[in-house]
Amino acid sequence: MAGPTPPQPWQVWGYLIYWVVAEEMHILNLAVHPQQRRRGIARCLLSTAMSQARELGAQVAWLEVRPSNTQALALYRSFGFKKVGTRPRYYDDTQEDALLLAYYWEEGDDSDQ
Repeated sequence: MAGPTPPQPWQVWGYLIYWVVAEEMHILNLAVHPQQRRRGIARCLLSTAMSQARELGAQVAWLEVRPSNTQALALYRSFGFKKVGTRPRYYDDTQEDALLLAYYWEEGDDSDQ
């Protein structure tokens, strides 16, 4: 989670939810408050989560993203995520497909983003 430094009142500026099971990281949700975007918060959250997942033994990271979410796609691509599939009508609210993206850590590669 990210937010302002003290002494400002606590606010949630962004969060990332993920799990690691059987050497796989699955990113469930990454969100940043609209008024706090373009400050590097999503990049920091993703970098930290990927480092933690790698320390837990993750060999691959997976996520789904809307094709219309161009800002998120740009972020994930900058980390090295690649499209590996499509999930048809994944989003209930719009019936929009989801792009399935994956990032594979190379054997012996412990570098952070």
